[in-house]
Amino acid sequence: MGGQLLVFEMRIGFDLDNTIICYDDCFAELGKEILTDSNEKLFSKTTLKRYLHDLNRHEDFTKIQGKAYGEYIHLAQIYDGFLPFLYELKLNGHECFIISHKTKYPISGSKLNLHNASMNFLKQRDIVNQKGIIETDVFFEQSIDKKIQKISELKLDYFFDDLEKIFSHPLFPAYTKKYLFSPTELSATKLRTNVFKSWGELSFRDIS
Repeated sequence: MGGQLLVFEMRIGFDLDNTIICYDDCFAELGKEILTDSNEKLFSKTTLKRYLHDLNRHEDFTKIQGKAYGEYIHLAQIYDGFLPFLYELKLNGHECFIISHKTKYPISGSKLNLHNASMNFLKQRDIVNQKGIIETDVFFEQSIDKKIQKISELKLDYFFDDLEKIFSHPLFPAYTKKYLFSPTELSATKLRTNVFKSWGELSFRDIS
């Protein structure tokens, strides 16, 4: 073989929200609308959720999250390092998919189509195109159970998600290798899961 790296084609799946898309700028902007004092605060999704839940304003956070995933999605960013990682996978012959647990409309608030908003964003940010993930390989599932079912149907070799509960789901396929994205801290886990903090840490060779 002359030392040549042998690469086998893999089927690789990614969660979308808070795995590919970072909403911190959306929540920071939306957080300004709910401040009750003059102190300037810079919210991320996590800190805004904690702030509102401490005030027992759970419904307010649900409405704000719907806005972040819909009409404010233009403020969101792709996590650093994801696009080069995706393009490297595709260049080396791997098949890539997005499987997202996302309702079609917000649970409360305006009835903006969240699936369309996400797809338009992915196209604008060069995730969904002929070099990246093709549109027919993006799936929006209405429940976690349906998401797990889709992962099984696609017979994925690897799946990347920011939620450990996806990997601990009793029907998550045993043959699919788990990668937990934990950008703010390296989560402790009892699962057989690879934990990583940034996409820049990964190379396609890590999963070849």
